[in-house]
This record gives sequence, C-alpha cells and structure tokens, in this order.
Amino acid sequence: MSIEIDNIMYKIEDEELDDIEYLEIMSLDDIIKDNPSFIALSSIDIHDNLYNMFLNKKKADNVVKLFYEIIEDNNKKRGLLNNYENYIFNVEAEKIENDLLRIKDPEDANYFNKLEKREISDYDKAKNKYFFCLKYNNESTNIRFNDDKTILVSLEPYQNKEFPVYYPVFPIDEVNIPIISAYYKIPKTTINDNIYEHITSFLINNNNINLKFAYNYDNVRELIKDVQPDIKHIIRYLNETKDDNYTLNYNNINSIFKKFGKSLDLINETDYDILYDYMISITEYEKERKNISRQVKIKKSDISNKKLIFFDKLKSILNLLDLKDNMITFLENTKIILDEHISNVFITDEITNLNSINIYDLILHIDISENEEIEQILSNI
Repeated sequence: MSIEIDNIMYKIEDEELDDIEYLEIMSLDDIIKDNPSFIALSSIDIHDNLYNMFLNKKKADNVVKLFYEIIEDNNKKRGLLNNYENYIFNVEAEKIENDLLRIKDPEDANYFNKLEKREISDYDKAKNKYFFCLKYNNESTNIRFNDDKTILVSLEPYQNKEFPVYYPVFPIDEVNIPIISAYYKIPKTTINDNIYEHITSFLINNNNINLKFAYNYDNVRELIKDVQPDIKHIIRYLNETKDDNYTLNYNNINSIFKKFGKSLDLINETDYDILYDYMISITEYEKERKNISRQVKIKKSDISNKKLIFFDKLKSILNLLDLKDNMITFLENTKIILDEHISNVFITDEITNLNSINIYDLILHIDISENEEIEQILSNI
C-alpha cells in the first residue's frame, strides 16, 4: 500500500508493535479506598525514619517487622493473602494430555518465532501459556480466581479422594479457573518447628479442614475469609495432639498457631480468653507447688596451704628465739636448779613435772609475773 504526501510517495508496511502500557493517575484517597493497607512509603523509607527516631538499628528492624506483620494480619482478615500454599481450590476443570512429541503444527512454530525479539519474561510467559494442561469451561457461573499469586488446585470430580494430586497454577498463566470449593490443608511442619519434626513429617498424614463451597460466595476474597481457620480449629487441634507430650510454653503454642496462619503475638482478646480457658481446663489437675526456701549457711572452707603452715611455724620459732632479759634470767636460774637437782637427785613434790610443762604457757606466765621466784612460777603453771 502506498500514499502520496507533498508529491512524495510513501510505502506503508504492516508492522507488529509491542503492547502499550498506560498508567492511570489516581488520588491517594482513591487508592486507600480500594486498598486500606496501602503504604505510601517503602520498607527502606520506614526503616530510615525509625532509625533516625531510635538511633538503634535492632529496634528499628523489629518495629518494621512488627509493622508489616500487623499489615499482613489485617489483610488476612479481609481475605487477602500473600501466600496460598495451605489453601486448596477444587476447580471445575480437567487435565488434558499434551504430548510434545506429536505436536508438529506449523502455526505453533510461527507463534514461537514471533518471540524472537522479545525479552526473556515474554518467552516464559508464552511457554507457560502454551503448555498449560488444565481445560475448563469459560462460560461457567462459578466464581473465578485471577490473582497475582500461585495457587494449588485439585480437579473435580476427577481427583483421587485418597491420594489427591495438586496442580500449581501460576500468575503468568493468566487464567480464570472456575472454583467449586476450597479447604485449608494443615501443614505438617512450619519453619518454627524443631528439626526432628521436619525429619519425621513424612510419617504424618495431611489433615484437611474447613471445606466451603463457592456457590455461596460472590468472590474469592469472601470465600478465603471463611476458609481461614479460627481459634476453635486450633483448640480442636490441641485436643487431638495433647497426648503427644507437647509443652505448654510460648514457642510450642506459637508454632501451632503458625500452622493455622495465626500468630500468638497478634491474638485478639476474645481468642485469648478462649485459649486461656482451655489451658486452665487441661491443667486444673495440677497442684500448685510451693517452694520452701531455707537459709543456706556456707561453712568456711578449711584450706590447708603447706607454704603458709611453714611460715607460721617459722614465725613461732622466731618468736621463741627473740628472748627477753627476764626470760634469759629465768633460763639461767632454771639451769642452776636443774644442775642442783641432778647433783642431789632430789626435787620437791611441789614443783611440777618438767615433762608436762607447755613452753608457750611458760613464756606467757613469765611475761605476766616477772618478780616471782622460779619455784613459784613452776608451781603455778
């Protein structure tokens, strides 16, 4: 096709253009009306402001974490989830066989050849769309799921009731699968569980609860709100597993809450009262243990140090060698008396036996009574 403009002929050729994206300018009030959890600041901006306030990185990190946990909890109450991995949707669809070895349609080849100058994301999008193996009725009146999150679906009525097979549906598939019903699948373990529970989790069967049929709801959000477990499901689970020797402490109870998409930190007053009454009911047989504390007397330890003993004895010896004048006089007089005794082989009965005299008592007595005679001193000891 050609066209003439200002006496110049232009040839027009058909050209395939990329999709054009456009942005709609909305006011902040309009955004909040659609999304009450809308946050105008990024997590980095919030963290920076909190750090400037507290001047403490750890405190700022914890407040940011708590802030987003509260936002996520509020979204759950509105039926908006970030993760649907524990929700199973029974869908009105059937699995179709897609034998790649038998596909030799030229149109399929041309379709992929047109992606020659596209980005990698476009290739992935086309691949997933082409190989999507679920066939469903586009004219079904059931509510449909079209979200930006990955979900797991089971096929009705084709699924195996005893060993169901779950098919993942990705956001890139861009499908509106009609939903028949949905239920909650209690996970065997969560990241809060102990390592031995993860190792032995294959021995536990899946437990599905809270089946809700979709025909009673206008949209998936309302369906999710009713499928979500509440405190009554948690109490029932605790009753069923109370013989498994679990401990009634914060970490264990919070781990059980996590299996039901809840958090013990964000429990409301009503749920807390229900949990409190349950805890009282299972521990009422326990008697209060009164601890009687007595005063503990610590005995002085008897430590024997040979070095110290040696120096103590040495000090005593030095004290004996440091004789005073009256002691020297006493010893001289004693020597004279003993000499006389040896020569005469006689000693009065009034004088104490010399073998029984304590040298320390003798020295002390001499210091006290300096003017007494030797015989008097010996008799008074």
